[in-house]
Formats: sequence, structure tokens, C-alpha cells
Amino acid sequence: MKWSMCTTGWKENTLEEAAAAAGRLGLDGIEIWTGHLDGGNGRDGTLAQARELLRRLGMSVPVISTYARFSAGGEAESLAETEAAMRQAVALDCPAVRVFAGGKPFAQSTAEERERMIAALEQAAKRGERYGVTVAVELHNNTLADSVEGVETLLAAANHPRLRLIFDGFNLYVDGRDQLDALDRLYRWVDHVHLKNYRWQPQRWADSVPVSVFAGDVDNRKLLAELGRRGYRGFVSFEYFGEQAESCVRQSLDEVKTIAPTE
Repeated sequence: MKWSMCTTGWKENTLEEAAAAAGRLGLDGIEIWTGHLDGGNGRDGTLAQARELLRRLGMSVPVISTYARFSAGGEAESLAETEAAMRQAVALDCPAVRVFAGGKPFAQSTAEERERMIAALEQAAKRGERYGVTVAVELHNNTLADSVEGVETLLAAANHPRLRLIFDGFNLYVDGRDQLDALDRLYRWVDHVHLKNYRWQPQRWADSVPVSVFAGDVDNRKLLAELGRRGYRGFVSFEYFGEQAESCVRQSLDEVKTIAPTE
């Protein structure tokens, strides 16, 4: 497996600062928030500068992370945001762009909303085909891709090779779902993995404490062991936010290297 971190947790920092942290930690790459490439934090430079920075640090970019949601009525705007990220991905030799599937749980969605989402994701995937870039839907709470049922409904119906999945087991845990069962059923679509852990406060999410991936409420040892058993050799991105982000990633990397194969 290869290890990266999400710069979505470093929005107050420049891309150079986030990449320098990834270098200090010995990571193989960084998953880049689009705001770090289009001046979203008011301080970052050009794509050419980003490319040179990554080359100098020897960093790969497994995913460009958007917040495109393709919610009803906003499909055109989300498609434009996704296509802009695809152009960034091509410039940085990145294979995938992250998107979300709406803004409500699958169980609360209507048949019409599901059909609209499938059509929107199909359109995005066809656009990705032009650029040679994959559209990676994140498995996330409060989206139509929040569960096995949601992901299967969307991705099986769209049935496009450029439409894939970012697997996030902790997001399943928050909704009381088993990540190993989900991985078994969804693995055929998995191209990327998010990894994190918390001492979770279900009644007060904001009070939850981020901890390293083996120290919280979810058994990520079993997840990584299963990924290894299946021969997964893609990227796993540590996803942490706030002042503890770097220390959580550092401790997590030390933990995972004791049990997970590394390329």
C-alpha cells in the first residue's frame, strides 16, 4: 500500500506547507483540495508551481478533492467544478477527482433524486473519459453514497469504468454500519481509501477526539489486514483536521507500517 494525507485538513495552510509536512512524515503522496490549486485560501500559486513543488518533494497525487455534490438543481455547477478539477488532475499526473453524491442520506432520497444522481454521475464519468481521469465518489454520511445500498444503487446503475469509489470505513461506523461487510460488497469499485479514527461522541460530534488510526473506536487493523489479503496496492489517505492533524498522521503511519504491506 501507499500512504498519503488529505490537504482538506490543511485549509489554513498553503500547499507548500502541507506538502512539506507530508515530506517530513515520509508519505508517498498528498490528496490535494482544489482550494490549494485555485487560490481558495488566498495564498497558493499556479499549477506549474504546484507541479514543480511535487516533483521536488517526490510526491504523487492520488486524488484531487472537490466538494462537488451534484445535488438536484446544482448538477451543471458541480459538473463544471469537477471538469475544472480534471484539468488540474491532468496537469499533475493525478488519476482521480473526488466528488460527493448529494446532500441527504440514501434512505431519505426519492426515486427521482436517485435517477438524477445516476444521470449526473454518468455525465461526469463520460467527461472523465475525455481527460483520462476517474470520478471517485466518496462513501460519506448524509449523501446518497452513505451505505452499501446507496453505493450499489448508484454505481451499478451508472455502470461506467470511469466511476469509482473512495472507501471510508469511519463514515460507515458513524451510521452504525460494519466496514468489513461493506468492503466485501463494494471492493470491486474501490480505487482509494480514507483512513482516520476518533474517540467518537455520537450525541456531540464536535466533541469527538481525533486519535491515530489504531487508537479510536473503529478497528482499522482488521480493515487494513483485509485490504492486504485482497492485494490492494493503491493509496490510503490519512484524513485529519485541526491542530492535531500532523501528530495523528505521524502516529498513524508508525502504526500501519507494523502490519500493512508498503510499496
